[in-house]
Amino acid sequence: MSFIHCFFEKKIAGGTNLLWTFKPDTTLISGYHLVSSKTENYILCQDAALNIYLINSEGKTEWKKQVDEKITGNVYNASVSDNNRIQLLFTTISKIYLLDQGGNNVGNYPLRLPAKTKSGALLYDDKFFIQCQNQQLYGYEMQGKPLLGWQFIKTSDEWLSDFEIKHLSDKTFLQELIKTKPCTFTT
Repeated sequence: MSFIHCFFEKKIAGGTNLLWTFKPDTTLISGYHLVSSKTENYILCQDAALNIYLINSEGKTEWKKQVDEKITGNVYNASVSDNNRIQLLFTTISKIYLLDQGGNNVGNYPLRLPAKTKSGALLYDDKFFIQCQNQQLYGYEMQGKPLLGWQFIKTSDEWLSDFEIKHLSDKTFLQELIKTKPCTFTT
């Protein structure tokens, strides 16, 4: 059985005190993800039954939702509005999810990926990119539509890490790190 324990350290008296403990239904299968809105901090985690939990800063479960597969990569607060509410963007092996603060699917999400992925999405401004196992890099708008004018880019099958965003002068680049050399693409 897995637990998440949240501690804090007292600066004056020293030592550590337990704030709260969270107990999932089954064993946790991935690390936890920290996400924040302008007013609240949350922890998102997933158990072996593929349930995902959103836990608030007081240790209370805001919601629990079952998905089809294990989360891959990072979980992002991808909120596109200024209403202080989070929208969680993440991928599984074959889908892209965008959930609202209540754990509900946003718009036409989840989206089925054109091919499986073993890495997560890379969020940049109001768009995101996903590297799939068919050696294609896909770009999407937050509404779930493919990026207008984006041409699929062939990627290496020797991934060392996810893509990174780099800035040079007035251009933005996506950089893939592979075993032999960095490959850079302009967005």
